[in-house]
Amino acid sequence: MGVNQSFSLTVLATAAEVAAGIVGAPISDMHDLQAKAELRDGWIRLNDWEALGDLDILQLLIEPSAQRGEAYVVTDLSYEPEQGAFHVRAGYLCAFARAYFESFGEALFNGDVIVLFPAQQAMFFFHHDGLTLHWG
Repeated sequence: MGVNQSFSLTVLATAAEVAAGIVGAPISDMHDLQAKAELRDGWIRLNDWEALGDLDILQLLIEPSAQRGEAYVVTDLSYEPEQGAFHVRAGYLCAFARAYFESFGEALFNGDVIVLFPAQQAMFFFHHDGLTLHWG
């Protein structure tokens, strides 16, 4: 299945609503969420992340057993006009990661990435400097 069949685009406000439910507090936008996350303890450095592919980073960021249910993925591309958060169908997060570069011309983990799992009430962050955080 190609990346275009594994996801649909949704407005960033939808991802912010999902994040607010996980955080338990209002989130004005995804930048607000990123600022809140940067204040949390528990960030872990992912060594040599620049030498890894998107699928490798995804597997290190989120254990395969935790990749259940639908996900919302916010990347730097999400903030471009005519884009938004990626609503990834349940079971297709790896397919989405594998096809991202081919579809968009840049690596998925090229900048800051937030992956939200509403059913698990969990969020995973990848910071552009190779730091990771699990919240929830």
